[in-house]
Amino acid sequence: MYMNLQPLIPSSPQYHSMAVSLAVLSPSTLQRIEGLIHSSLFQRSFSEKYETLEKLIDSRDLNDEYLKTEACPYAVLEGLRQGKFTDIQAATLLHYHAVLKDPRVDKVSYHDLTQPENWKLLETSFANQDRLARFRVEVEKLPESEKGFFLVPNFERGKPESVTLLKAVMASQFGRKEVLPLVYFLEKYGKEKVLWSLSKEQKRIIPSLGLVQAYLDASFPGGSIKLRPRLGVSPWQFIRQNGLNNERDVFVPGPGIENPQKIDGFPYEYLFDIVVHDALFHAFIQACMPFACRYACIQAGDDLRGDLSFFSDKRIVARTLAWILTDLDFPVAVKANRVGMEIQPEDFRGDIKDSLAGIRDITKEIVTDSEKQVAENRIIERIAFHYQEFFKQLPQKSA
Repeated sequence: MYMNLQPLIPSSPQYHSMAVSLAVLSPSTLQRIEGLIHSSLFQRSFSEKYETLEKLIDSRDLNDEYLKTEACPYAVLEGLRQGKFTDIQAATLLHYHAVLKDPRVDKVSYHDLTQPENWKLLETSFANQDRLARFRVEVEKLPESEKGFFLVPNFERGKPESVTLLKAVMASQFGRKEVLPLVYFLEKYGKEKVLWSLSKEQKRIIPSLGLVQAYLDASFPGGSIKLRPRLGVSPWQFIRQNGLNNERDVFVPGPGIENPQKIDGFPYEYLFDIVVHDALFHAFIQACMPFACRYACIQAGDDLRGDLSFFSDKRIVARTLAWILTDLDFPVAVKANRVGMEIQPEDFRGDIKDSLAGIRDITKEIVTDSEKQVAENRIIERIAFHYQEFFKQLPQKSA
């Protein structure tokens, strides 16, 4: 059940950007957290816990036992309420808390990028030196607490047979026979492997969300996607609006938030893998798509959602296809961007075909080959229609 957090959280511009969002909360959980928030005893200890966290951040030493405590996320939310943290800072701390309290994680190290030696761990991963230079500039703009990352064990190493979120190219979820690593996808089409793993060190990088935003900004100067941290899983309406606003919601764990069991049907090793999915995959694709294409795909998704004749006896199939369009799940955009190709509606056909090929695995509905072909053509037709309509709506240049 989706519920609003407004009764829980005092109004504040800083809070409204992240915490007052639709999150998966049961009535009993909401009532329990509200009781804690309004308890005078809790409020007194709350202030002390927040001061501890503030001192910790100011010291730039985030490898501290306090981040593992159950008090930590509440202190983070209090800091956000008071305007001491930005939503990005709060999201980073909540993700760090989730990683560090993982009972499997026993050896961690925090690396502050204000120390030159720690830059070397990232620099070797950048194939594009211009992007590295831009990344350095963007990092300098960040709050001090965002200029760093954790190194943690890489649980996926040595398990090539496992199919996890981090390993799956999104297109492979919908029918491609091969299962390729997400890292491979970004290396192949982005020519880099930063911010998630150090193969030589056999470690995973858990960066701040500020570093992830800096990487996107450095990758797409003048046309980046703004990350919007959200407590819990965002509903499709939020993701739809993201595509029209040059934004992308990013999952953030927190008190009372139910963590998803899988993302896009795949298990994950760390909760932070969801950030990789949201920010380093979907936001990356979105930045590569011209706005006209994004608009056309989203409108085509609306068509499928409202057209009762489209798979009328298999509504879950139509809804799933509508979600794929709304989610802008088109890796072909990254390939086109890399080679400087101007993408057209017809270029989405391959990804749509892949989606239809695996539709039975997702929906458990039987869809015949003839139905798939009809659906493929209709979807392309709707994308092309809205693509053309978009340009018709633009103001005409005077002669």
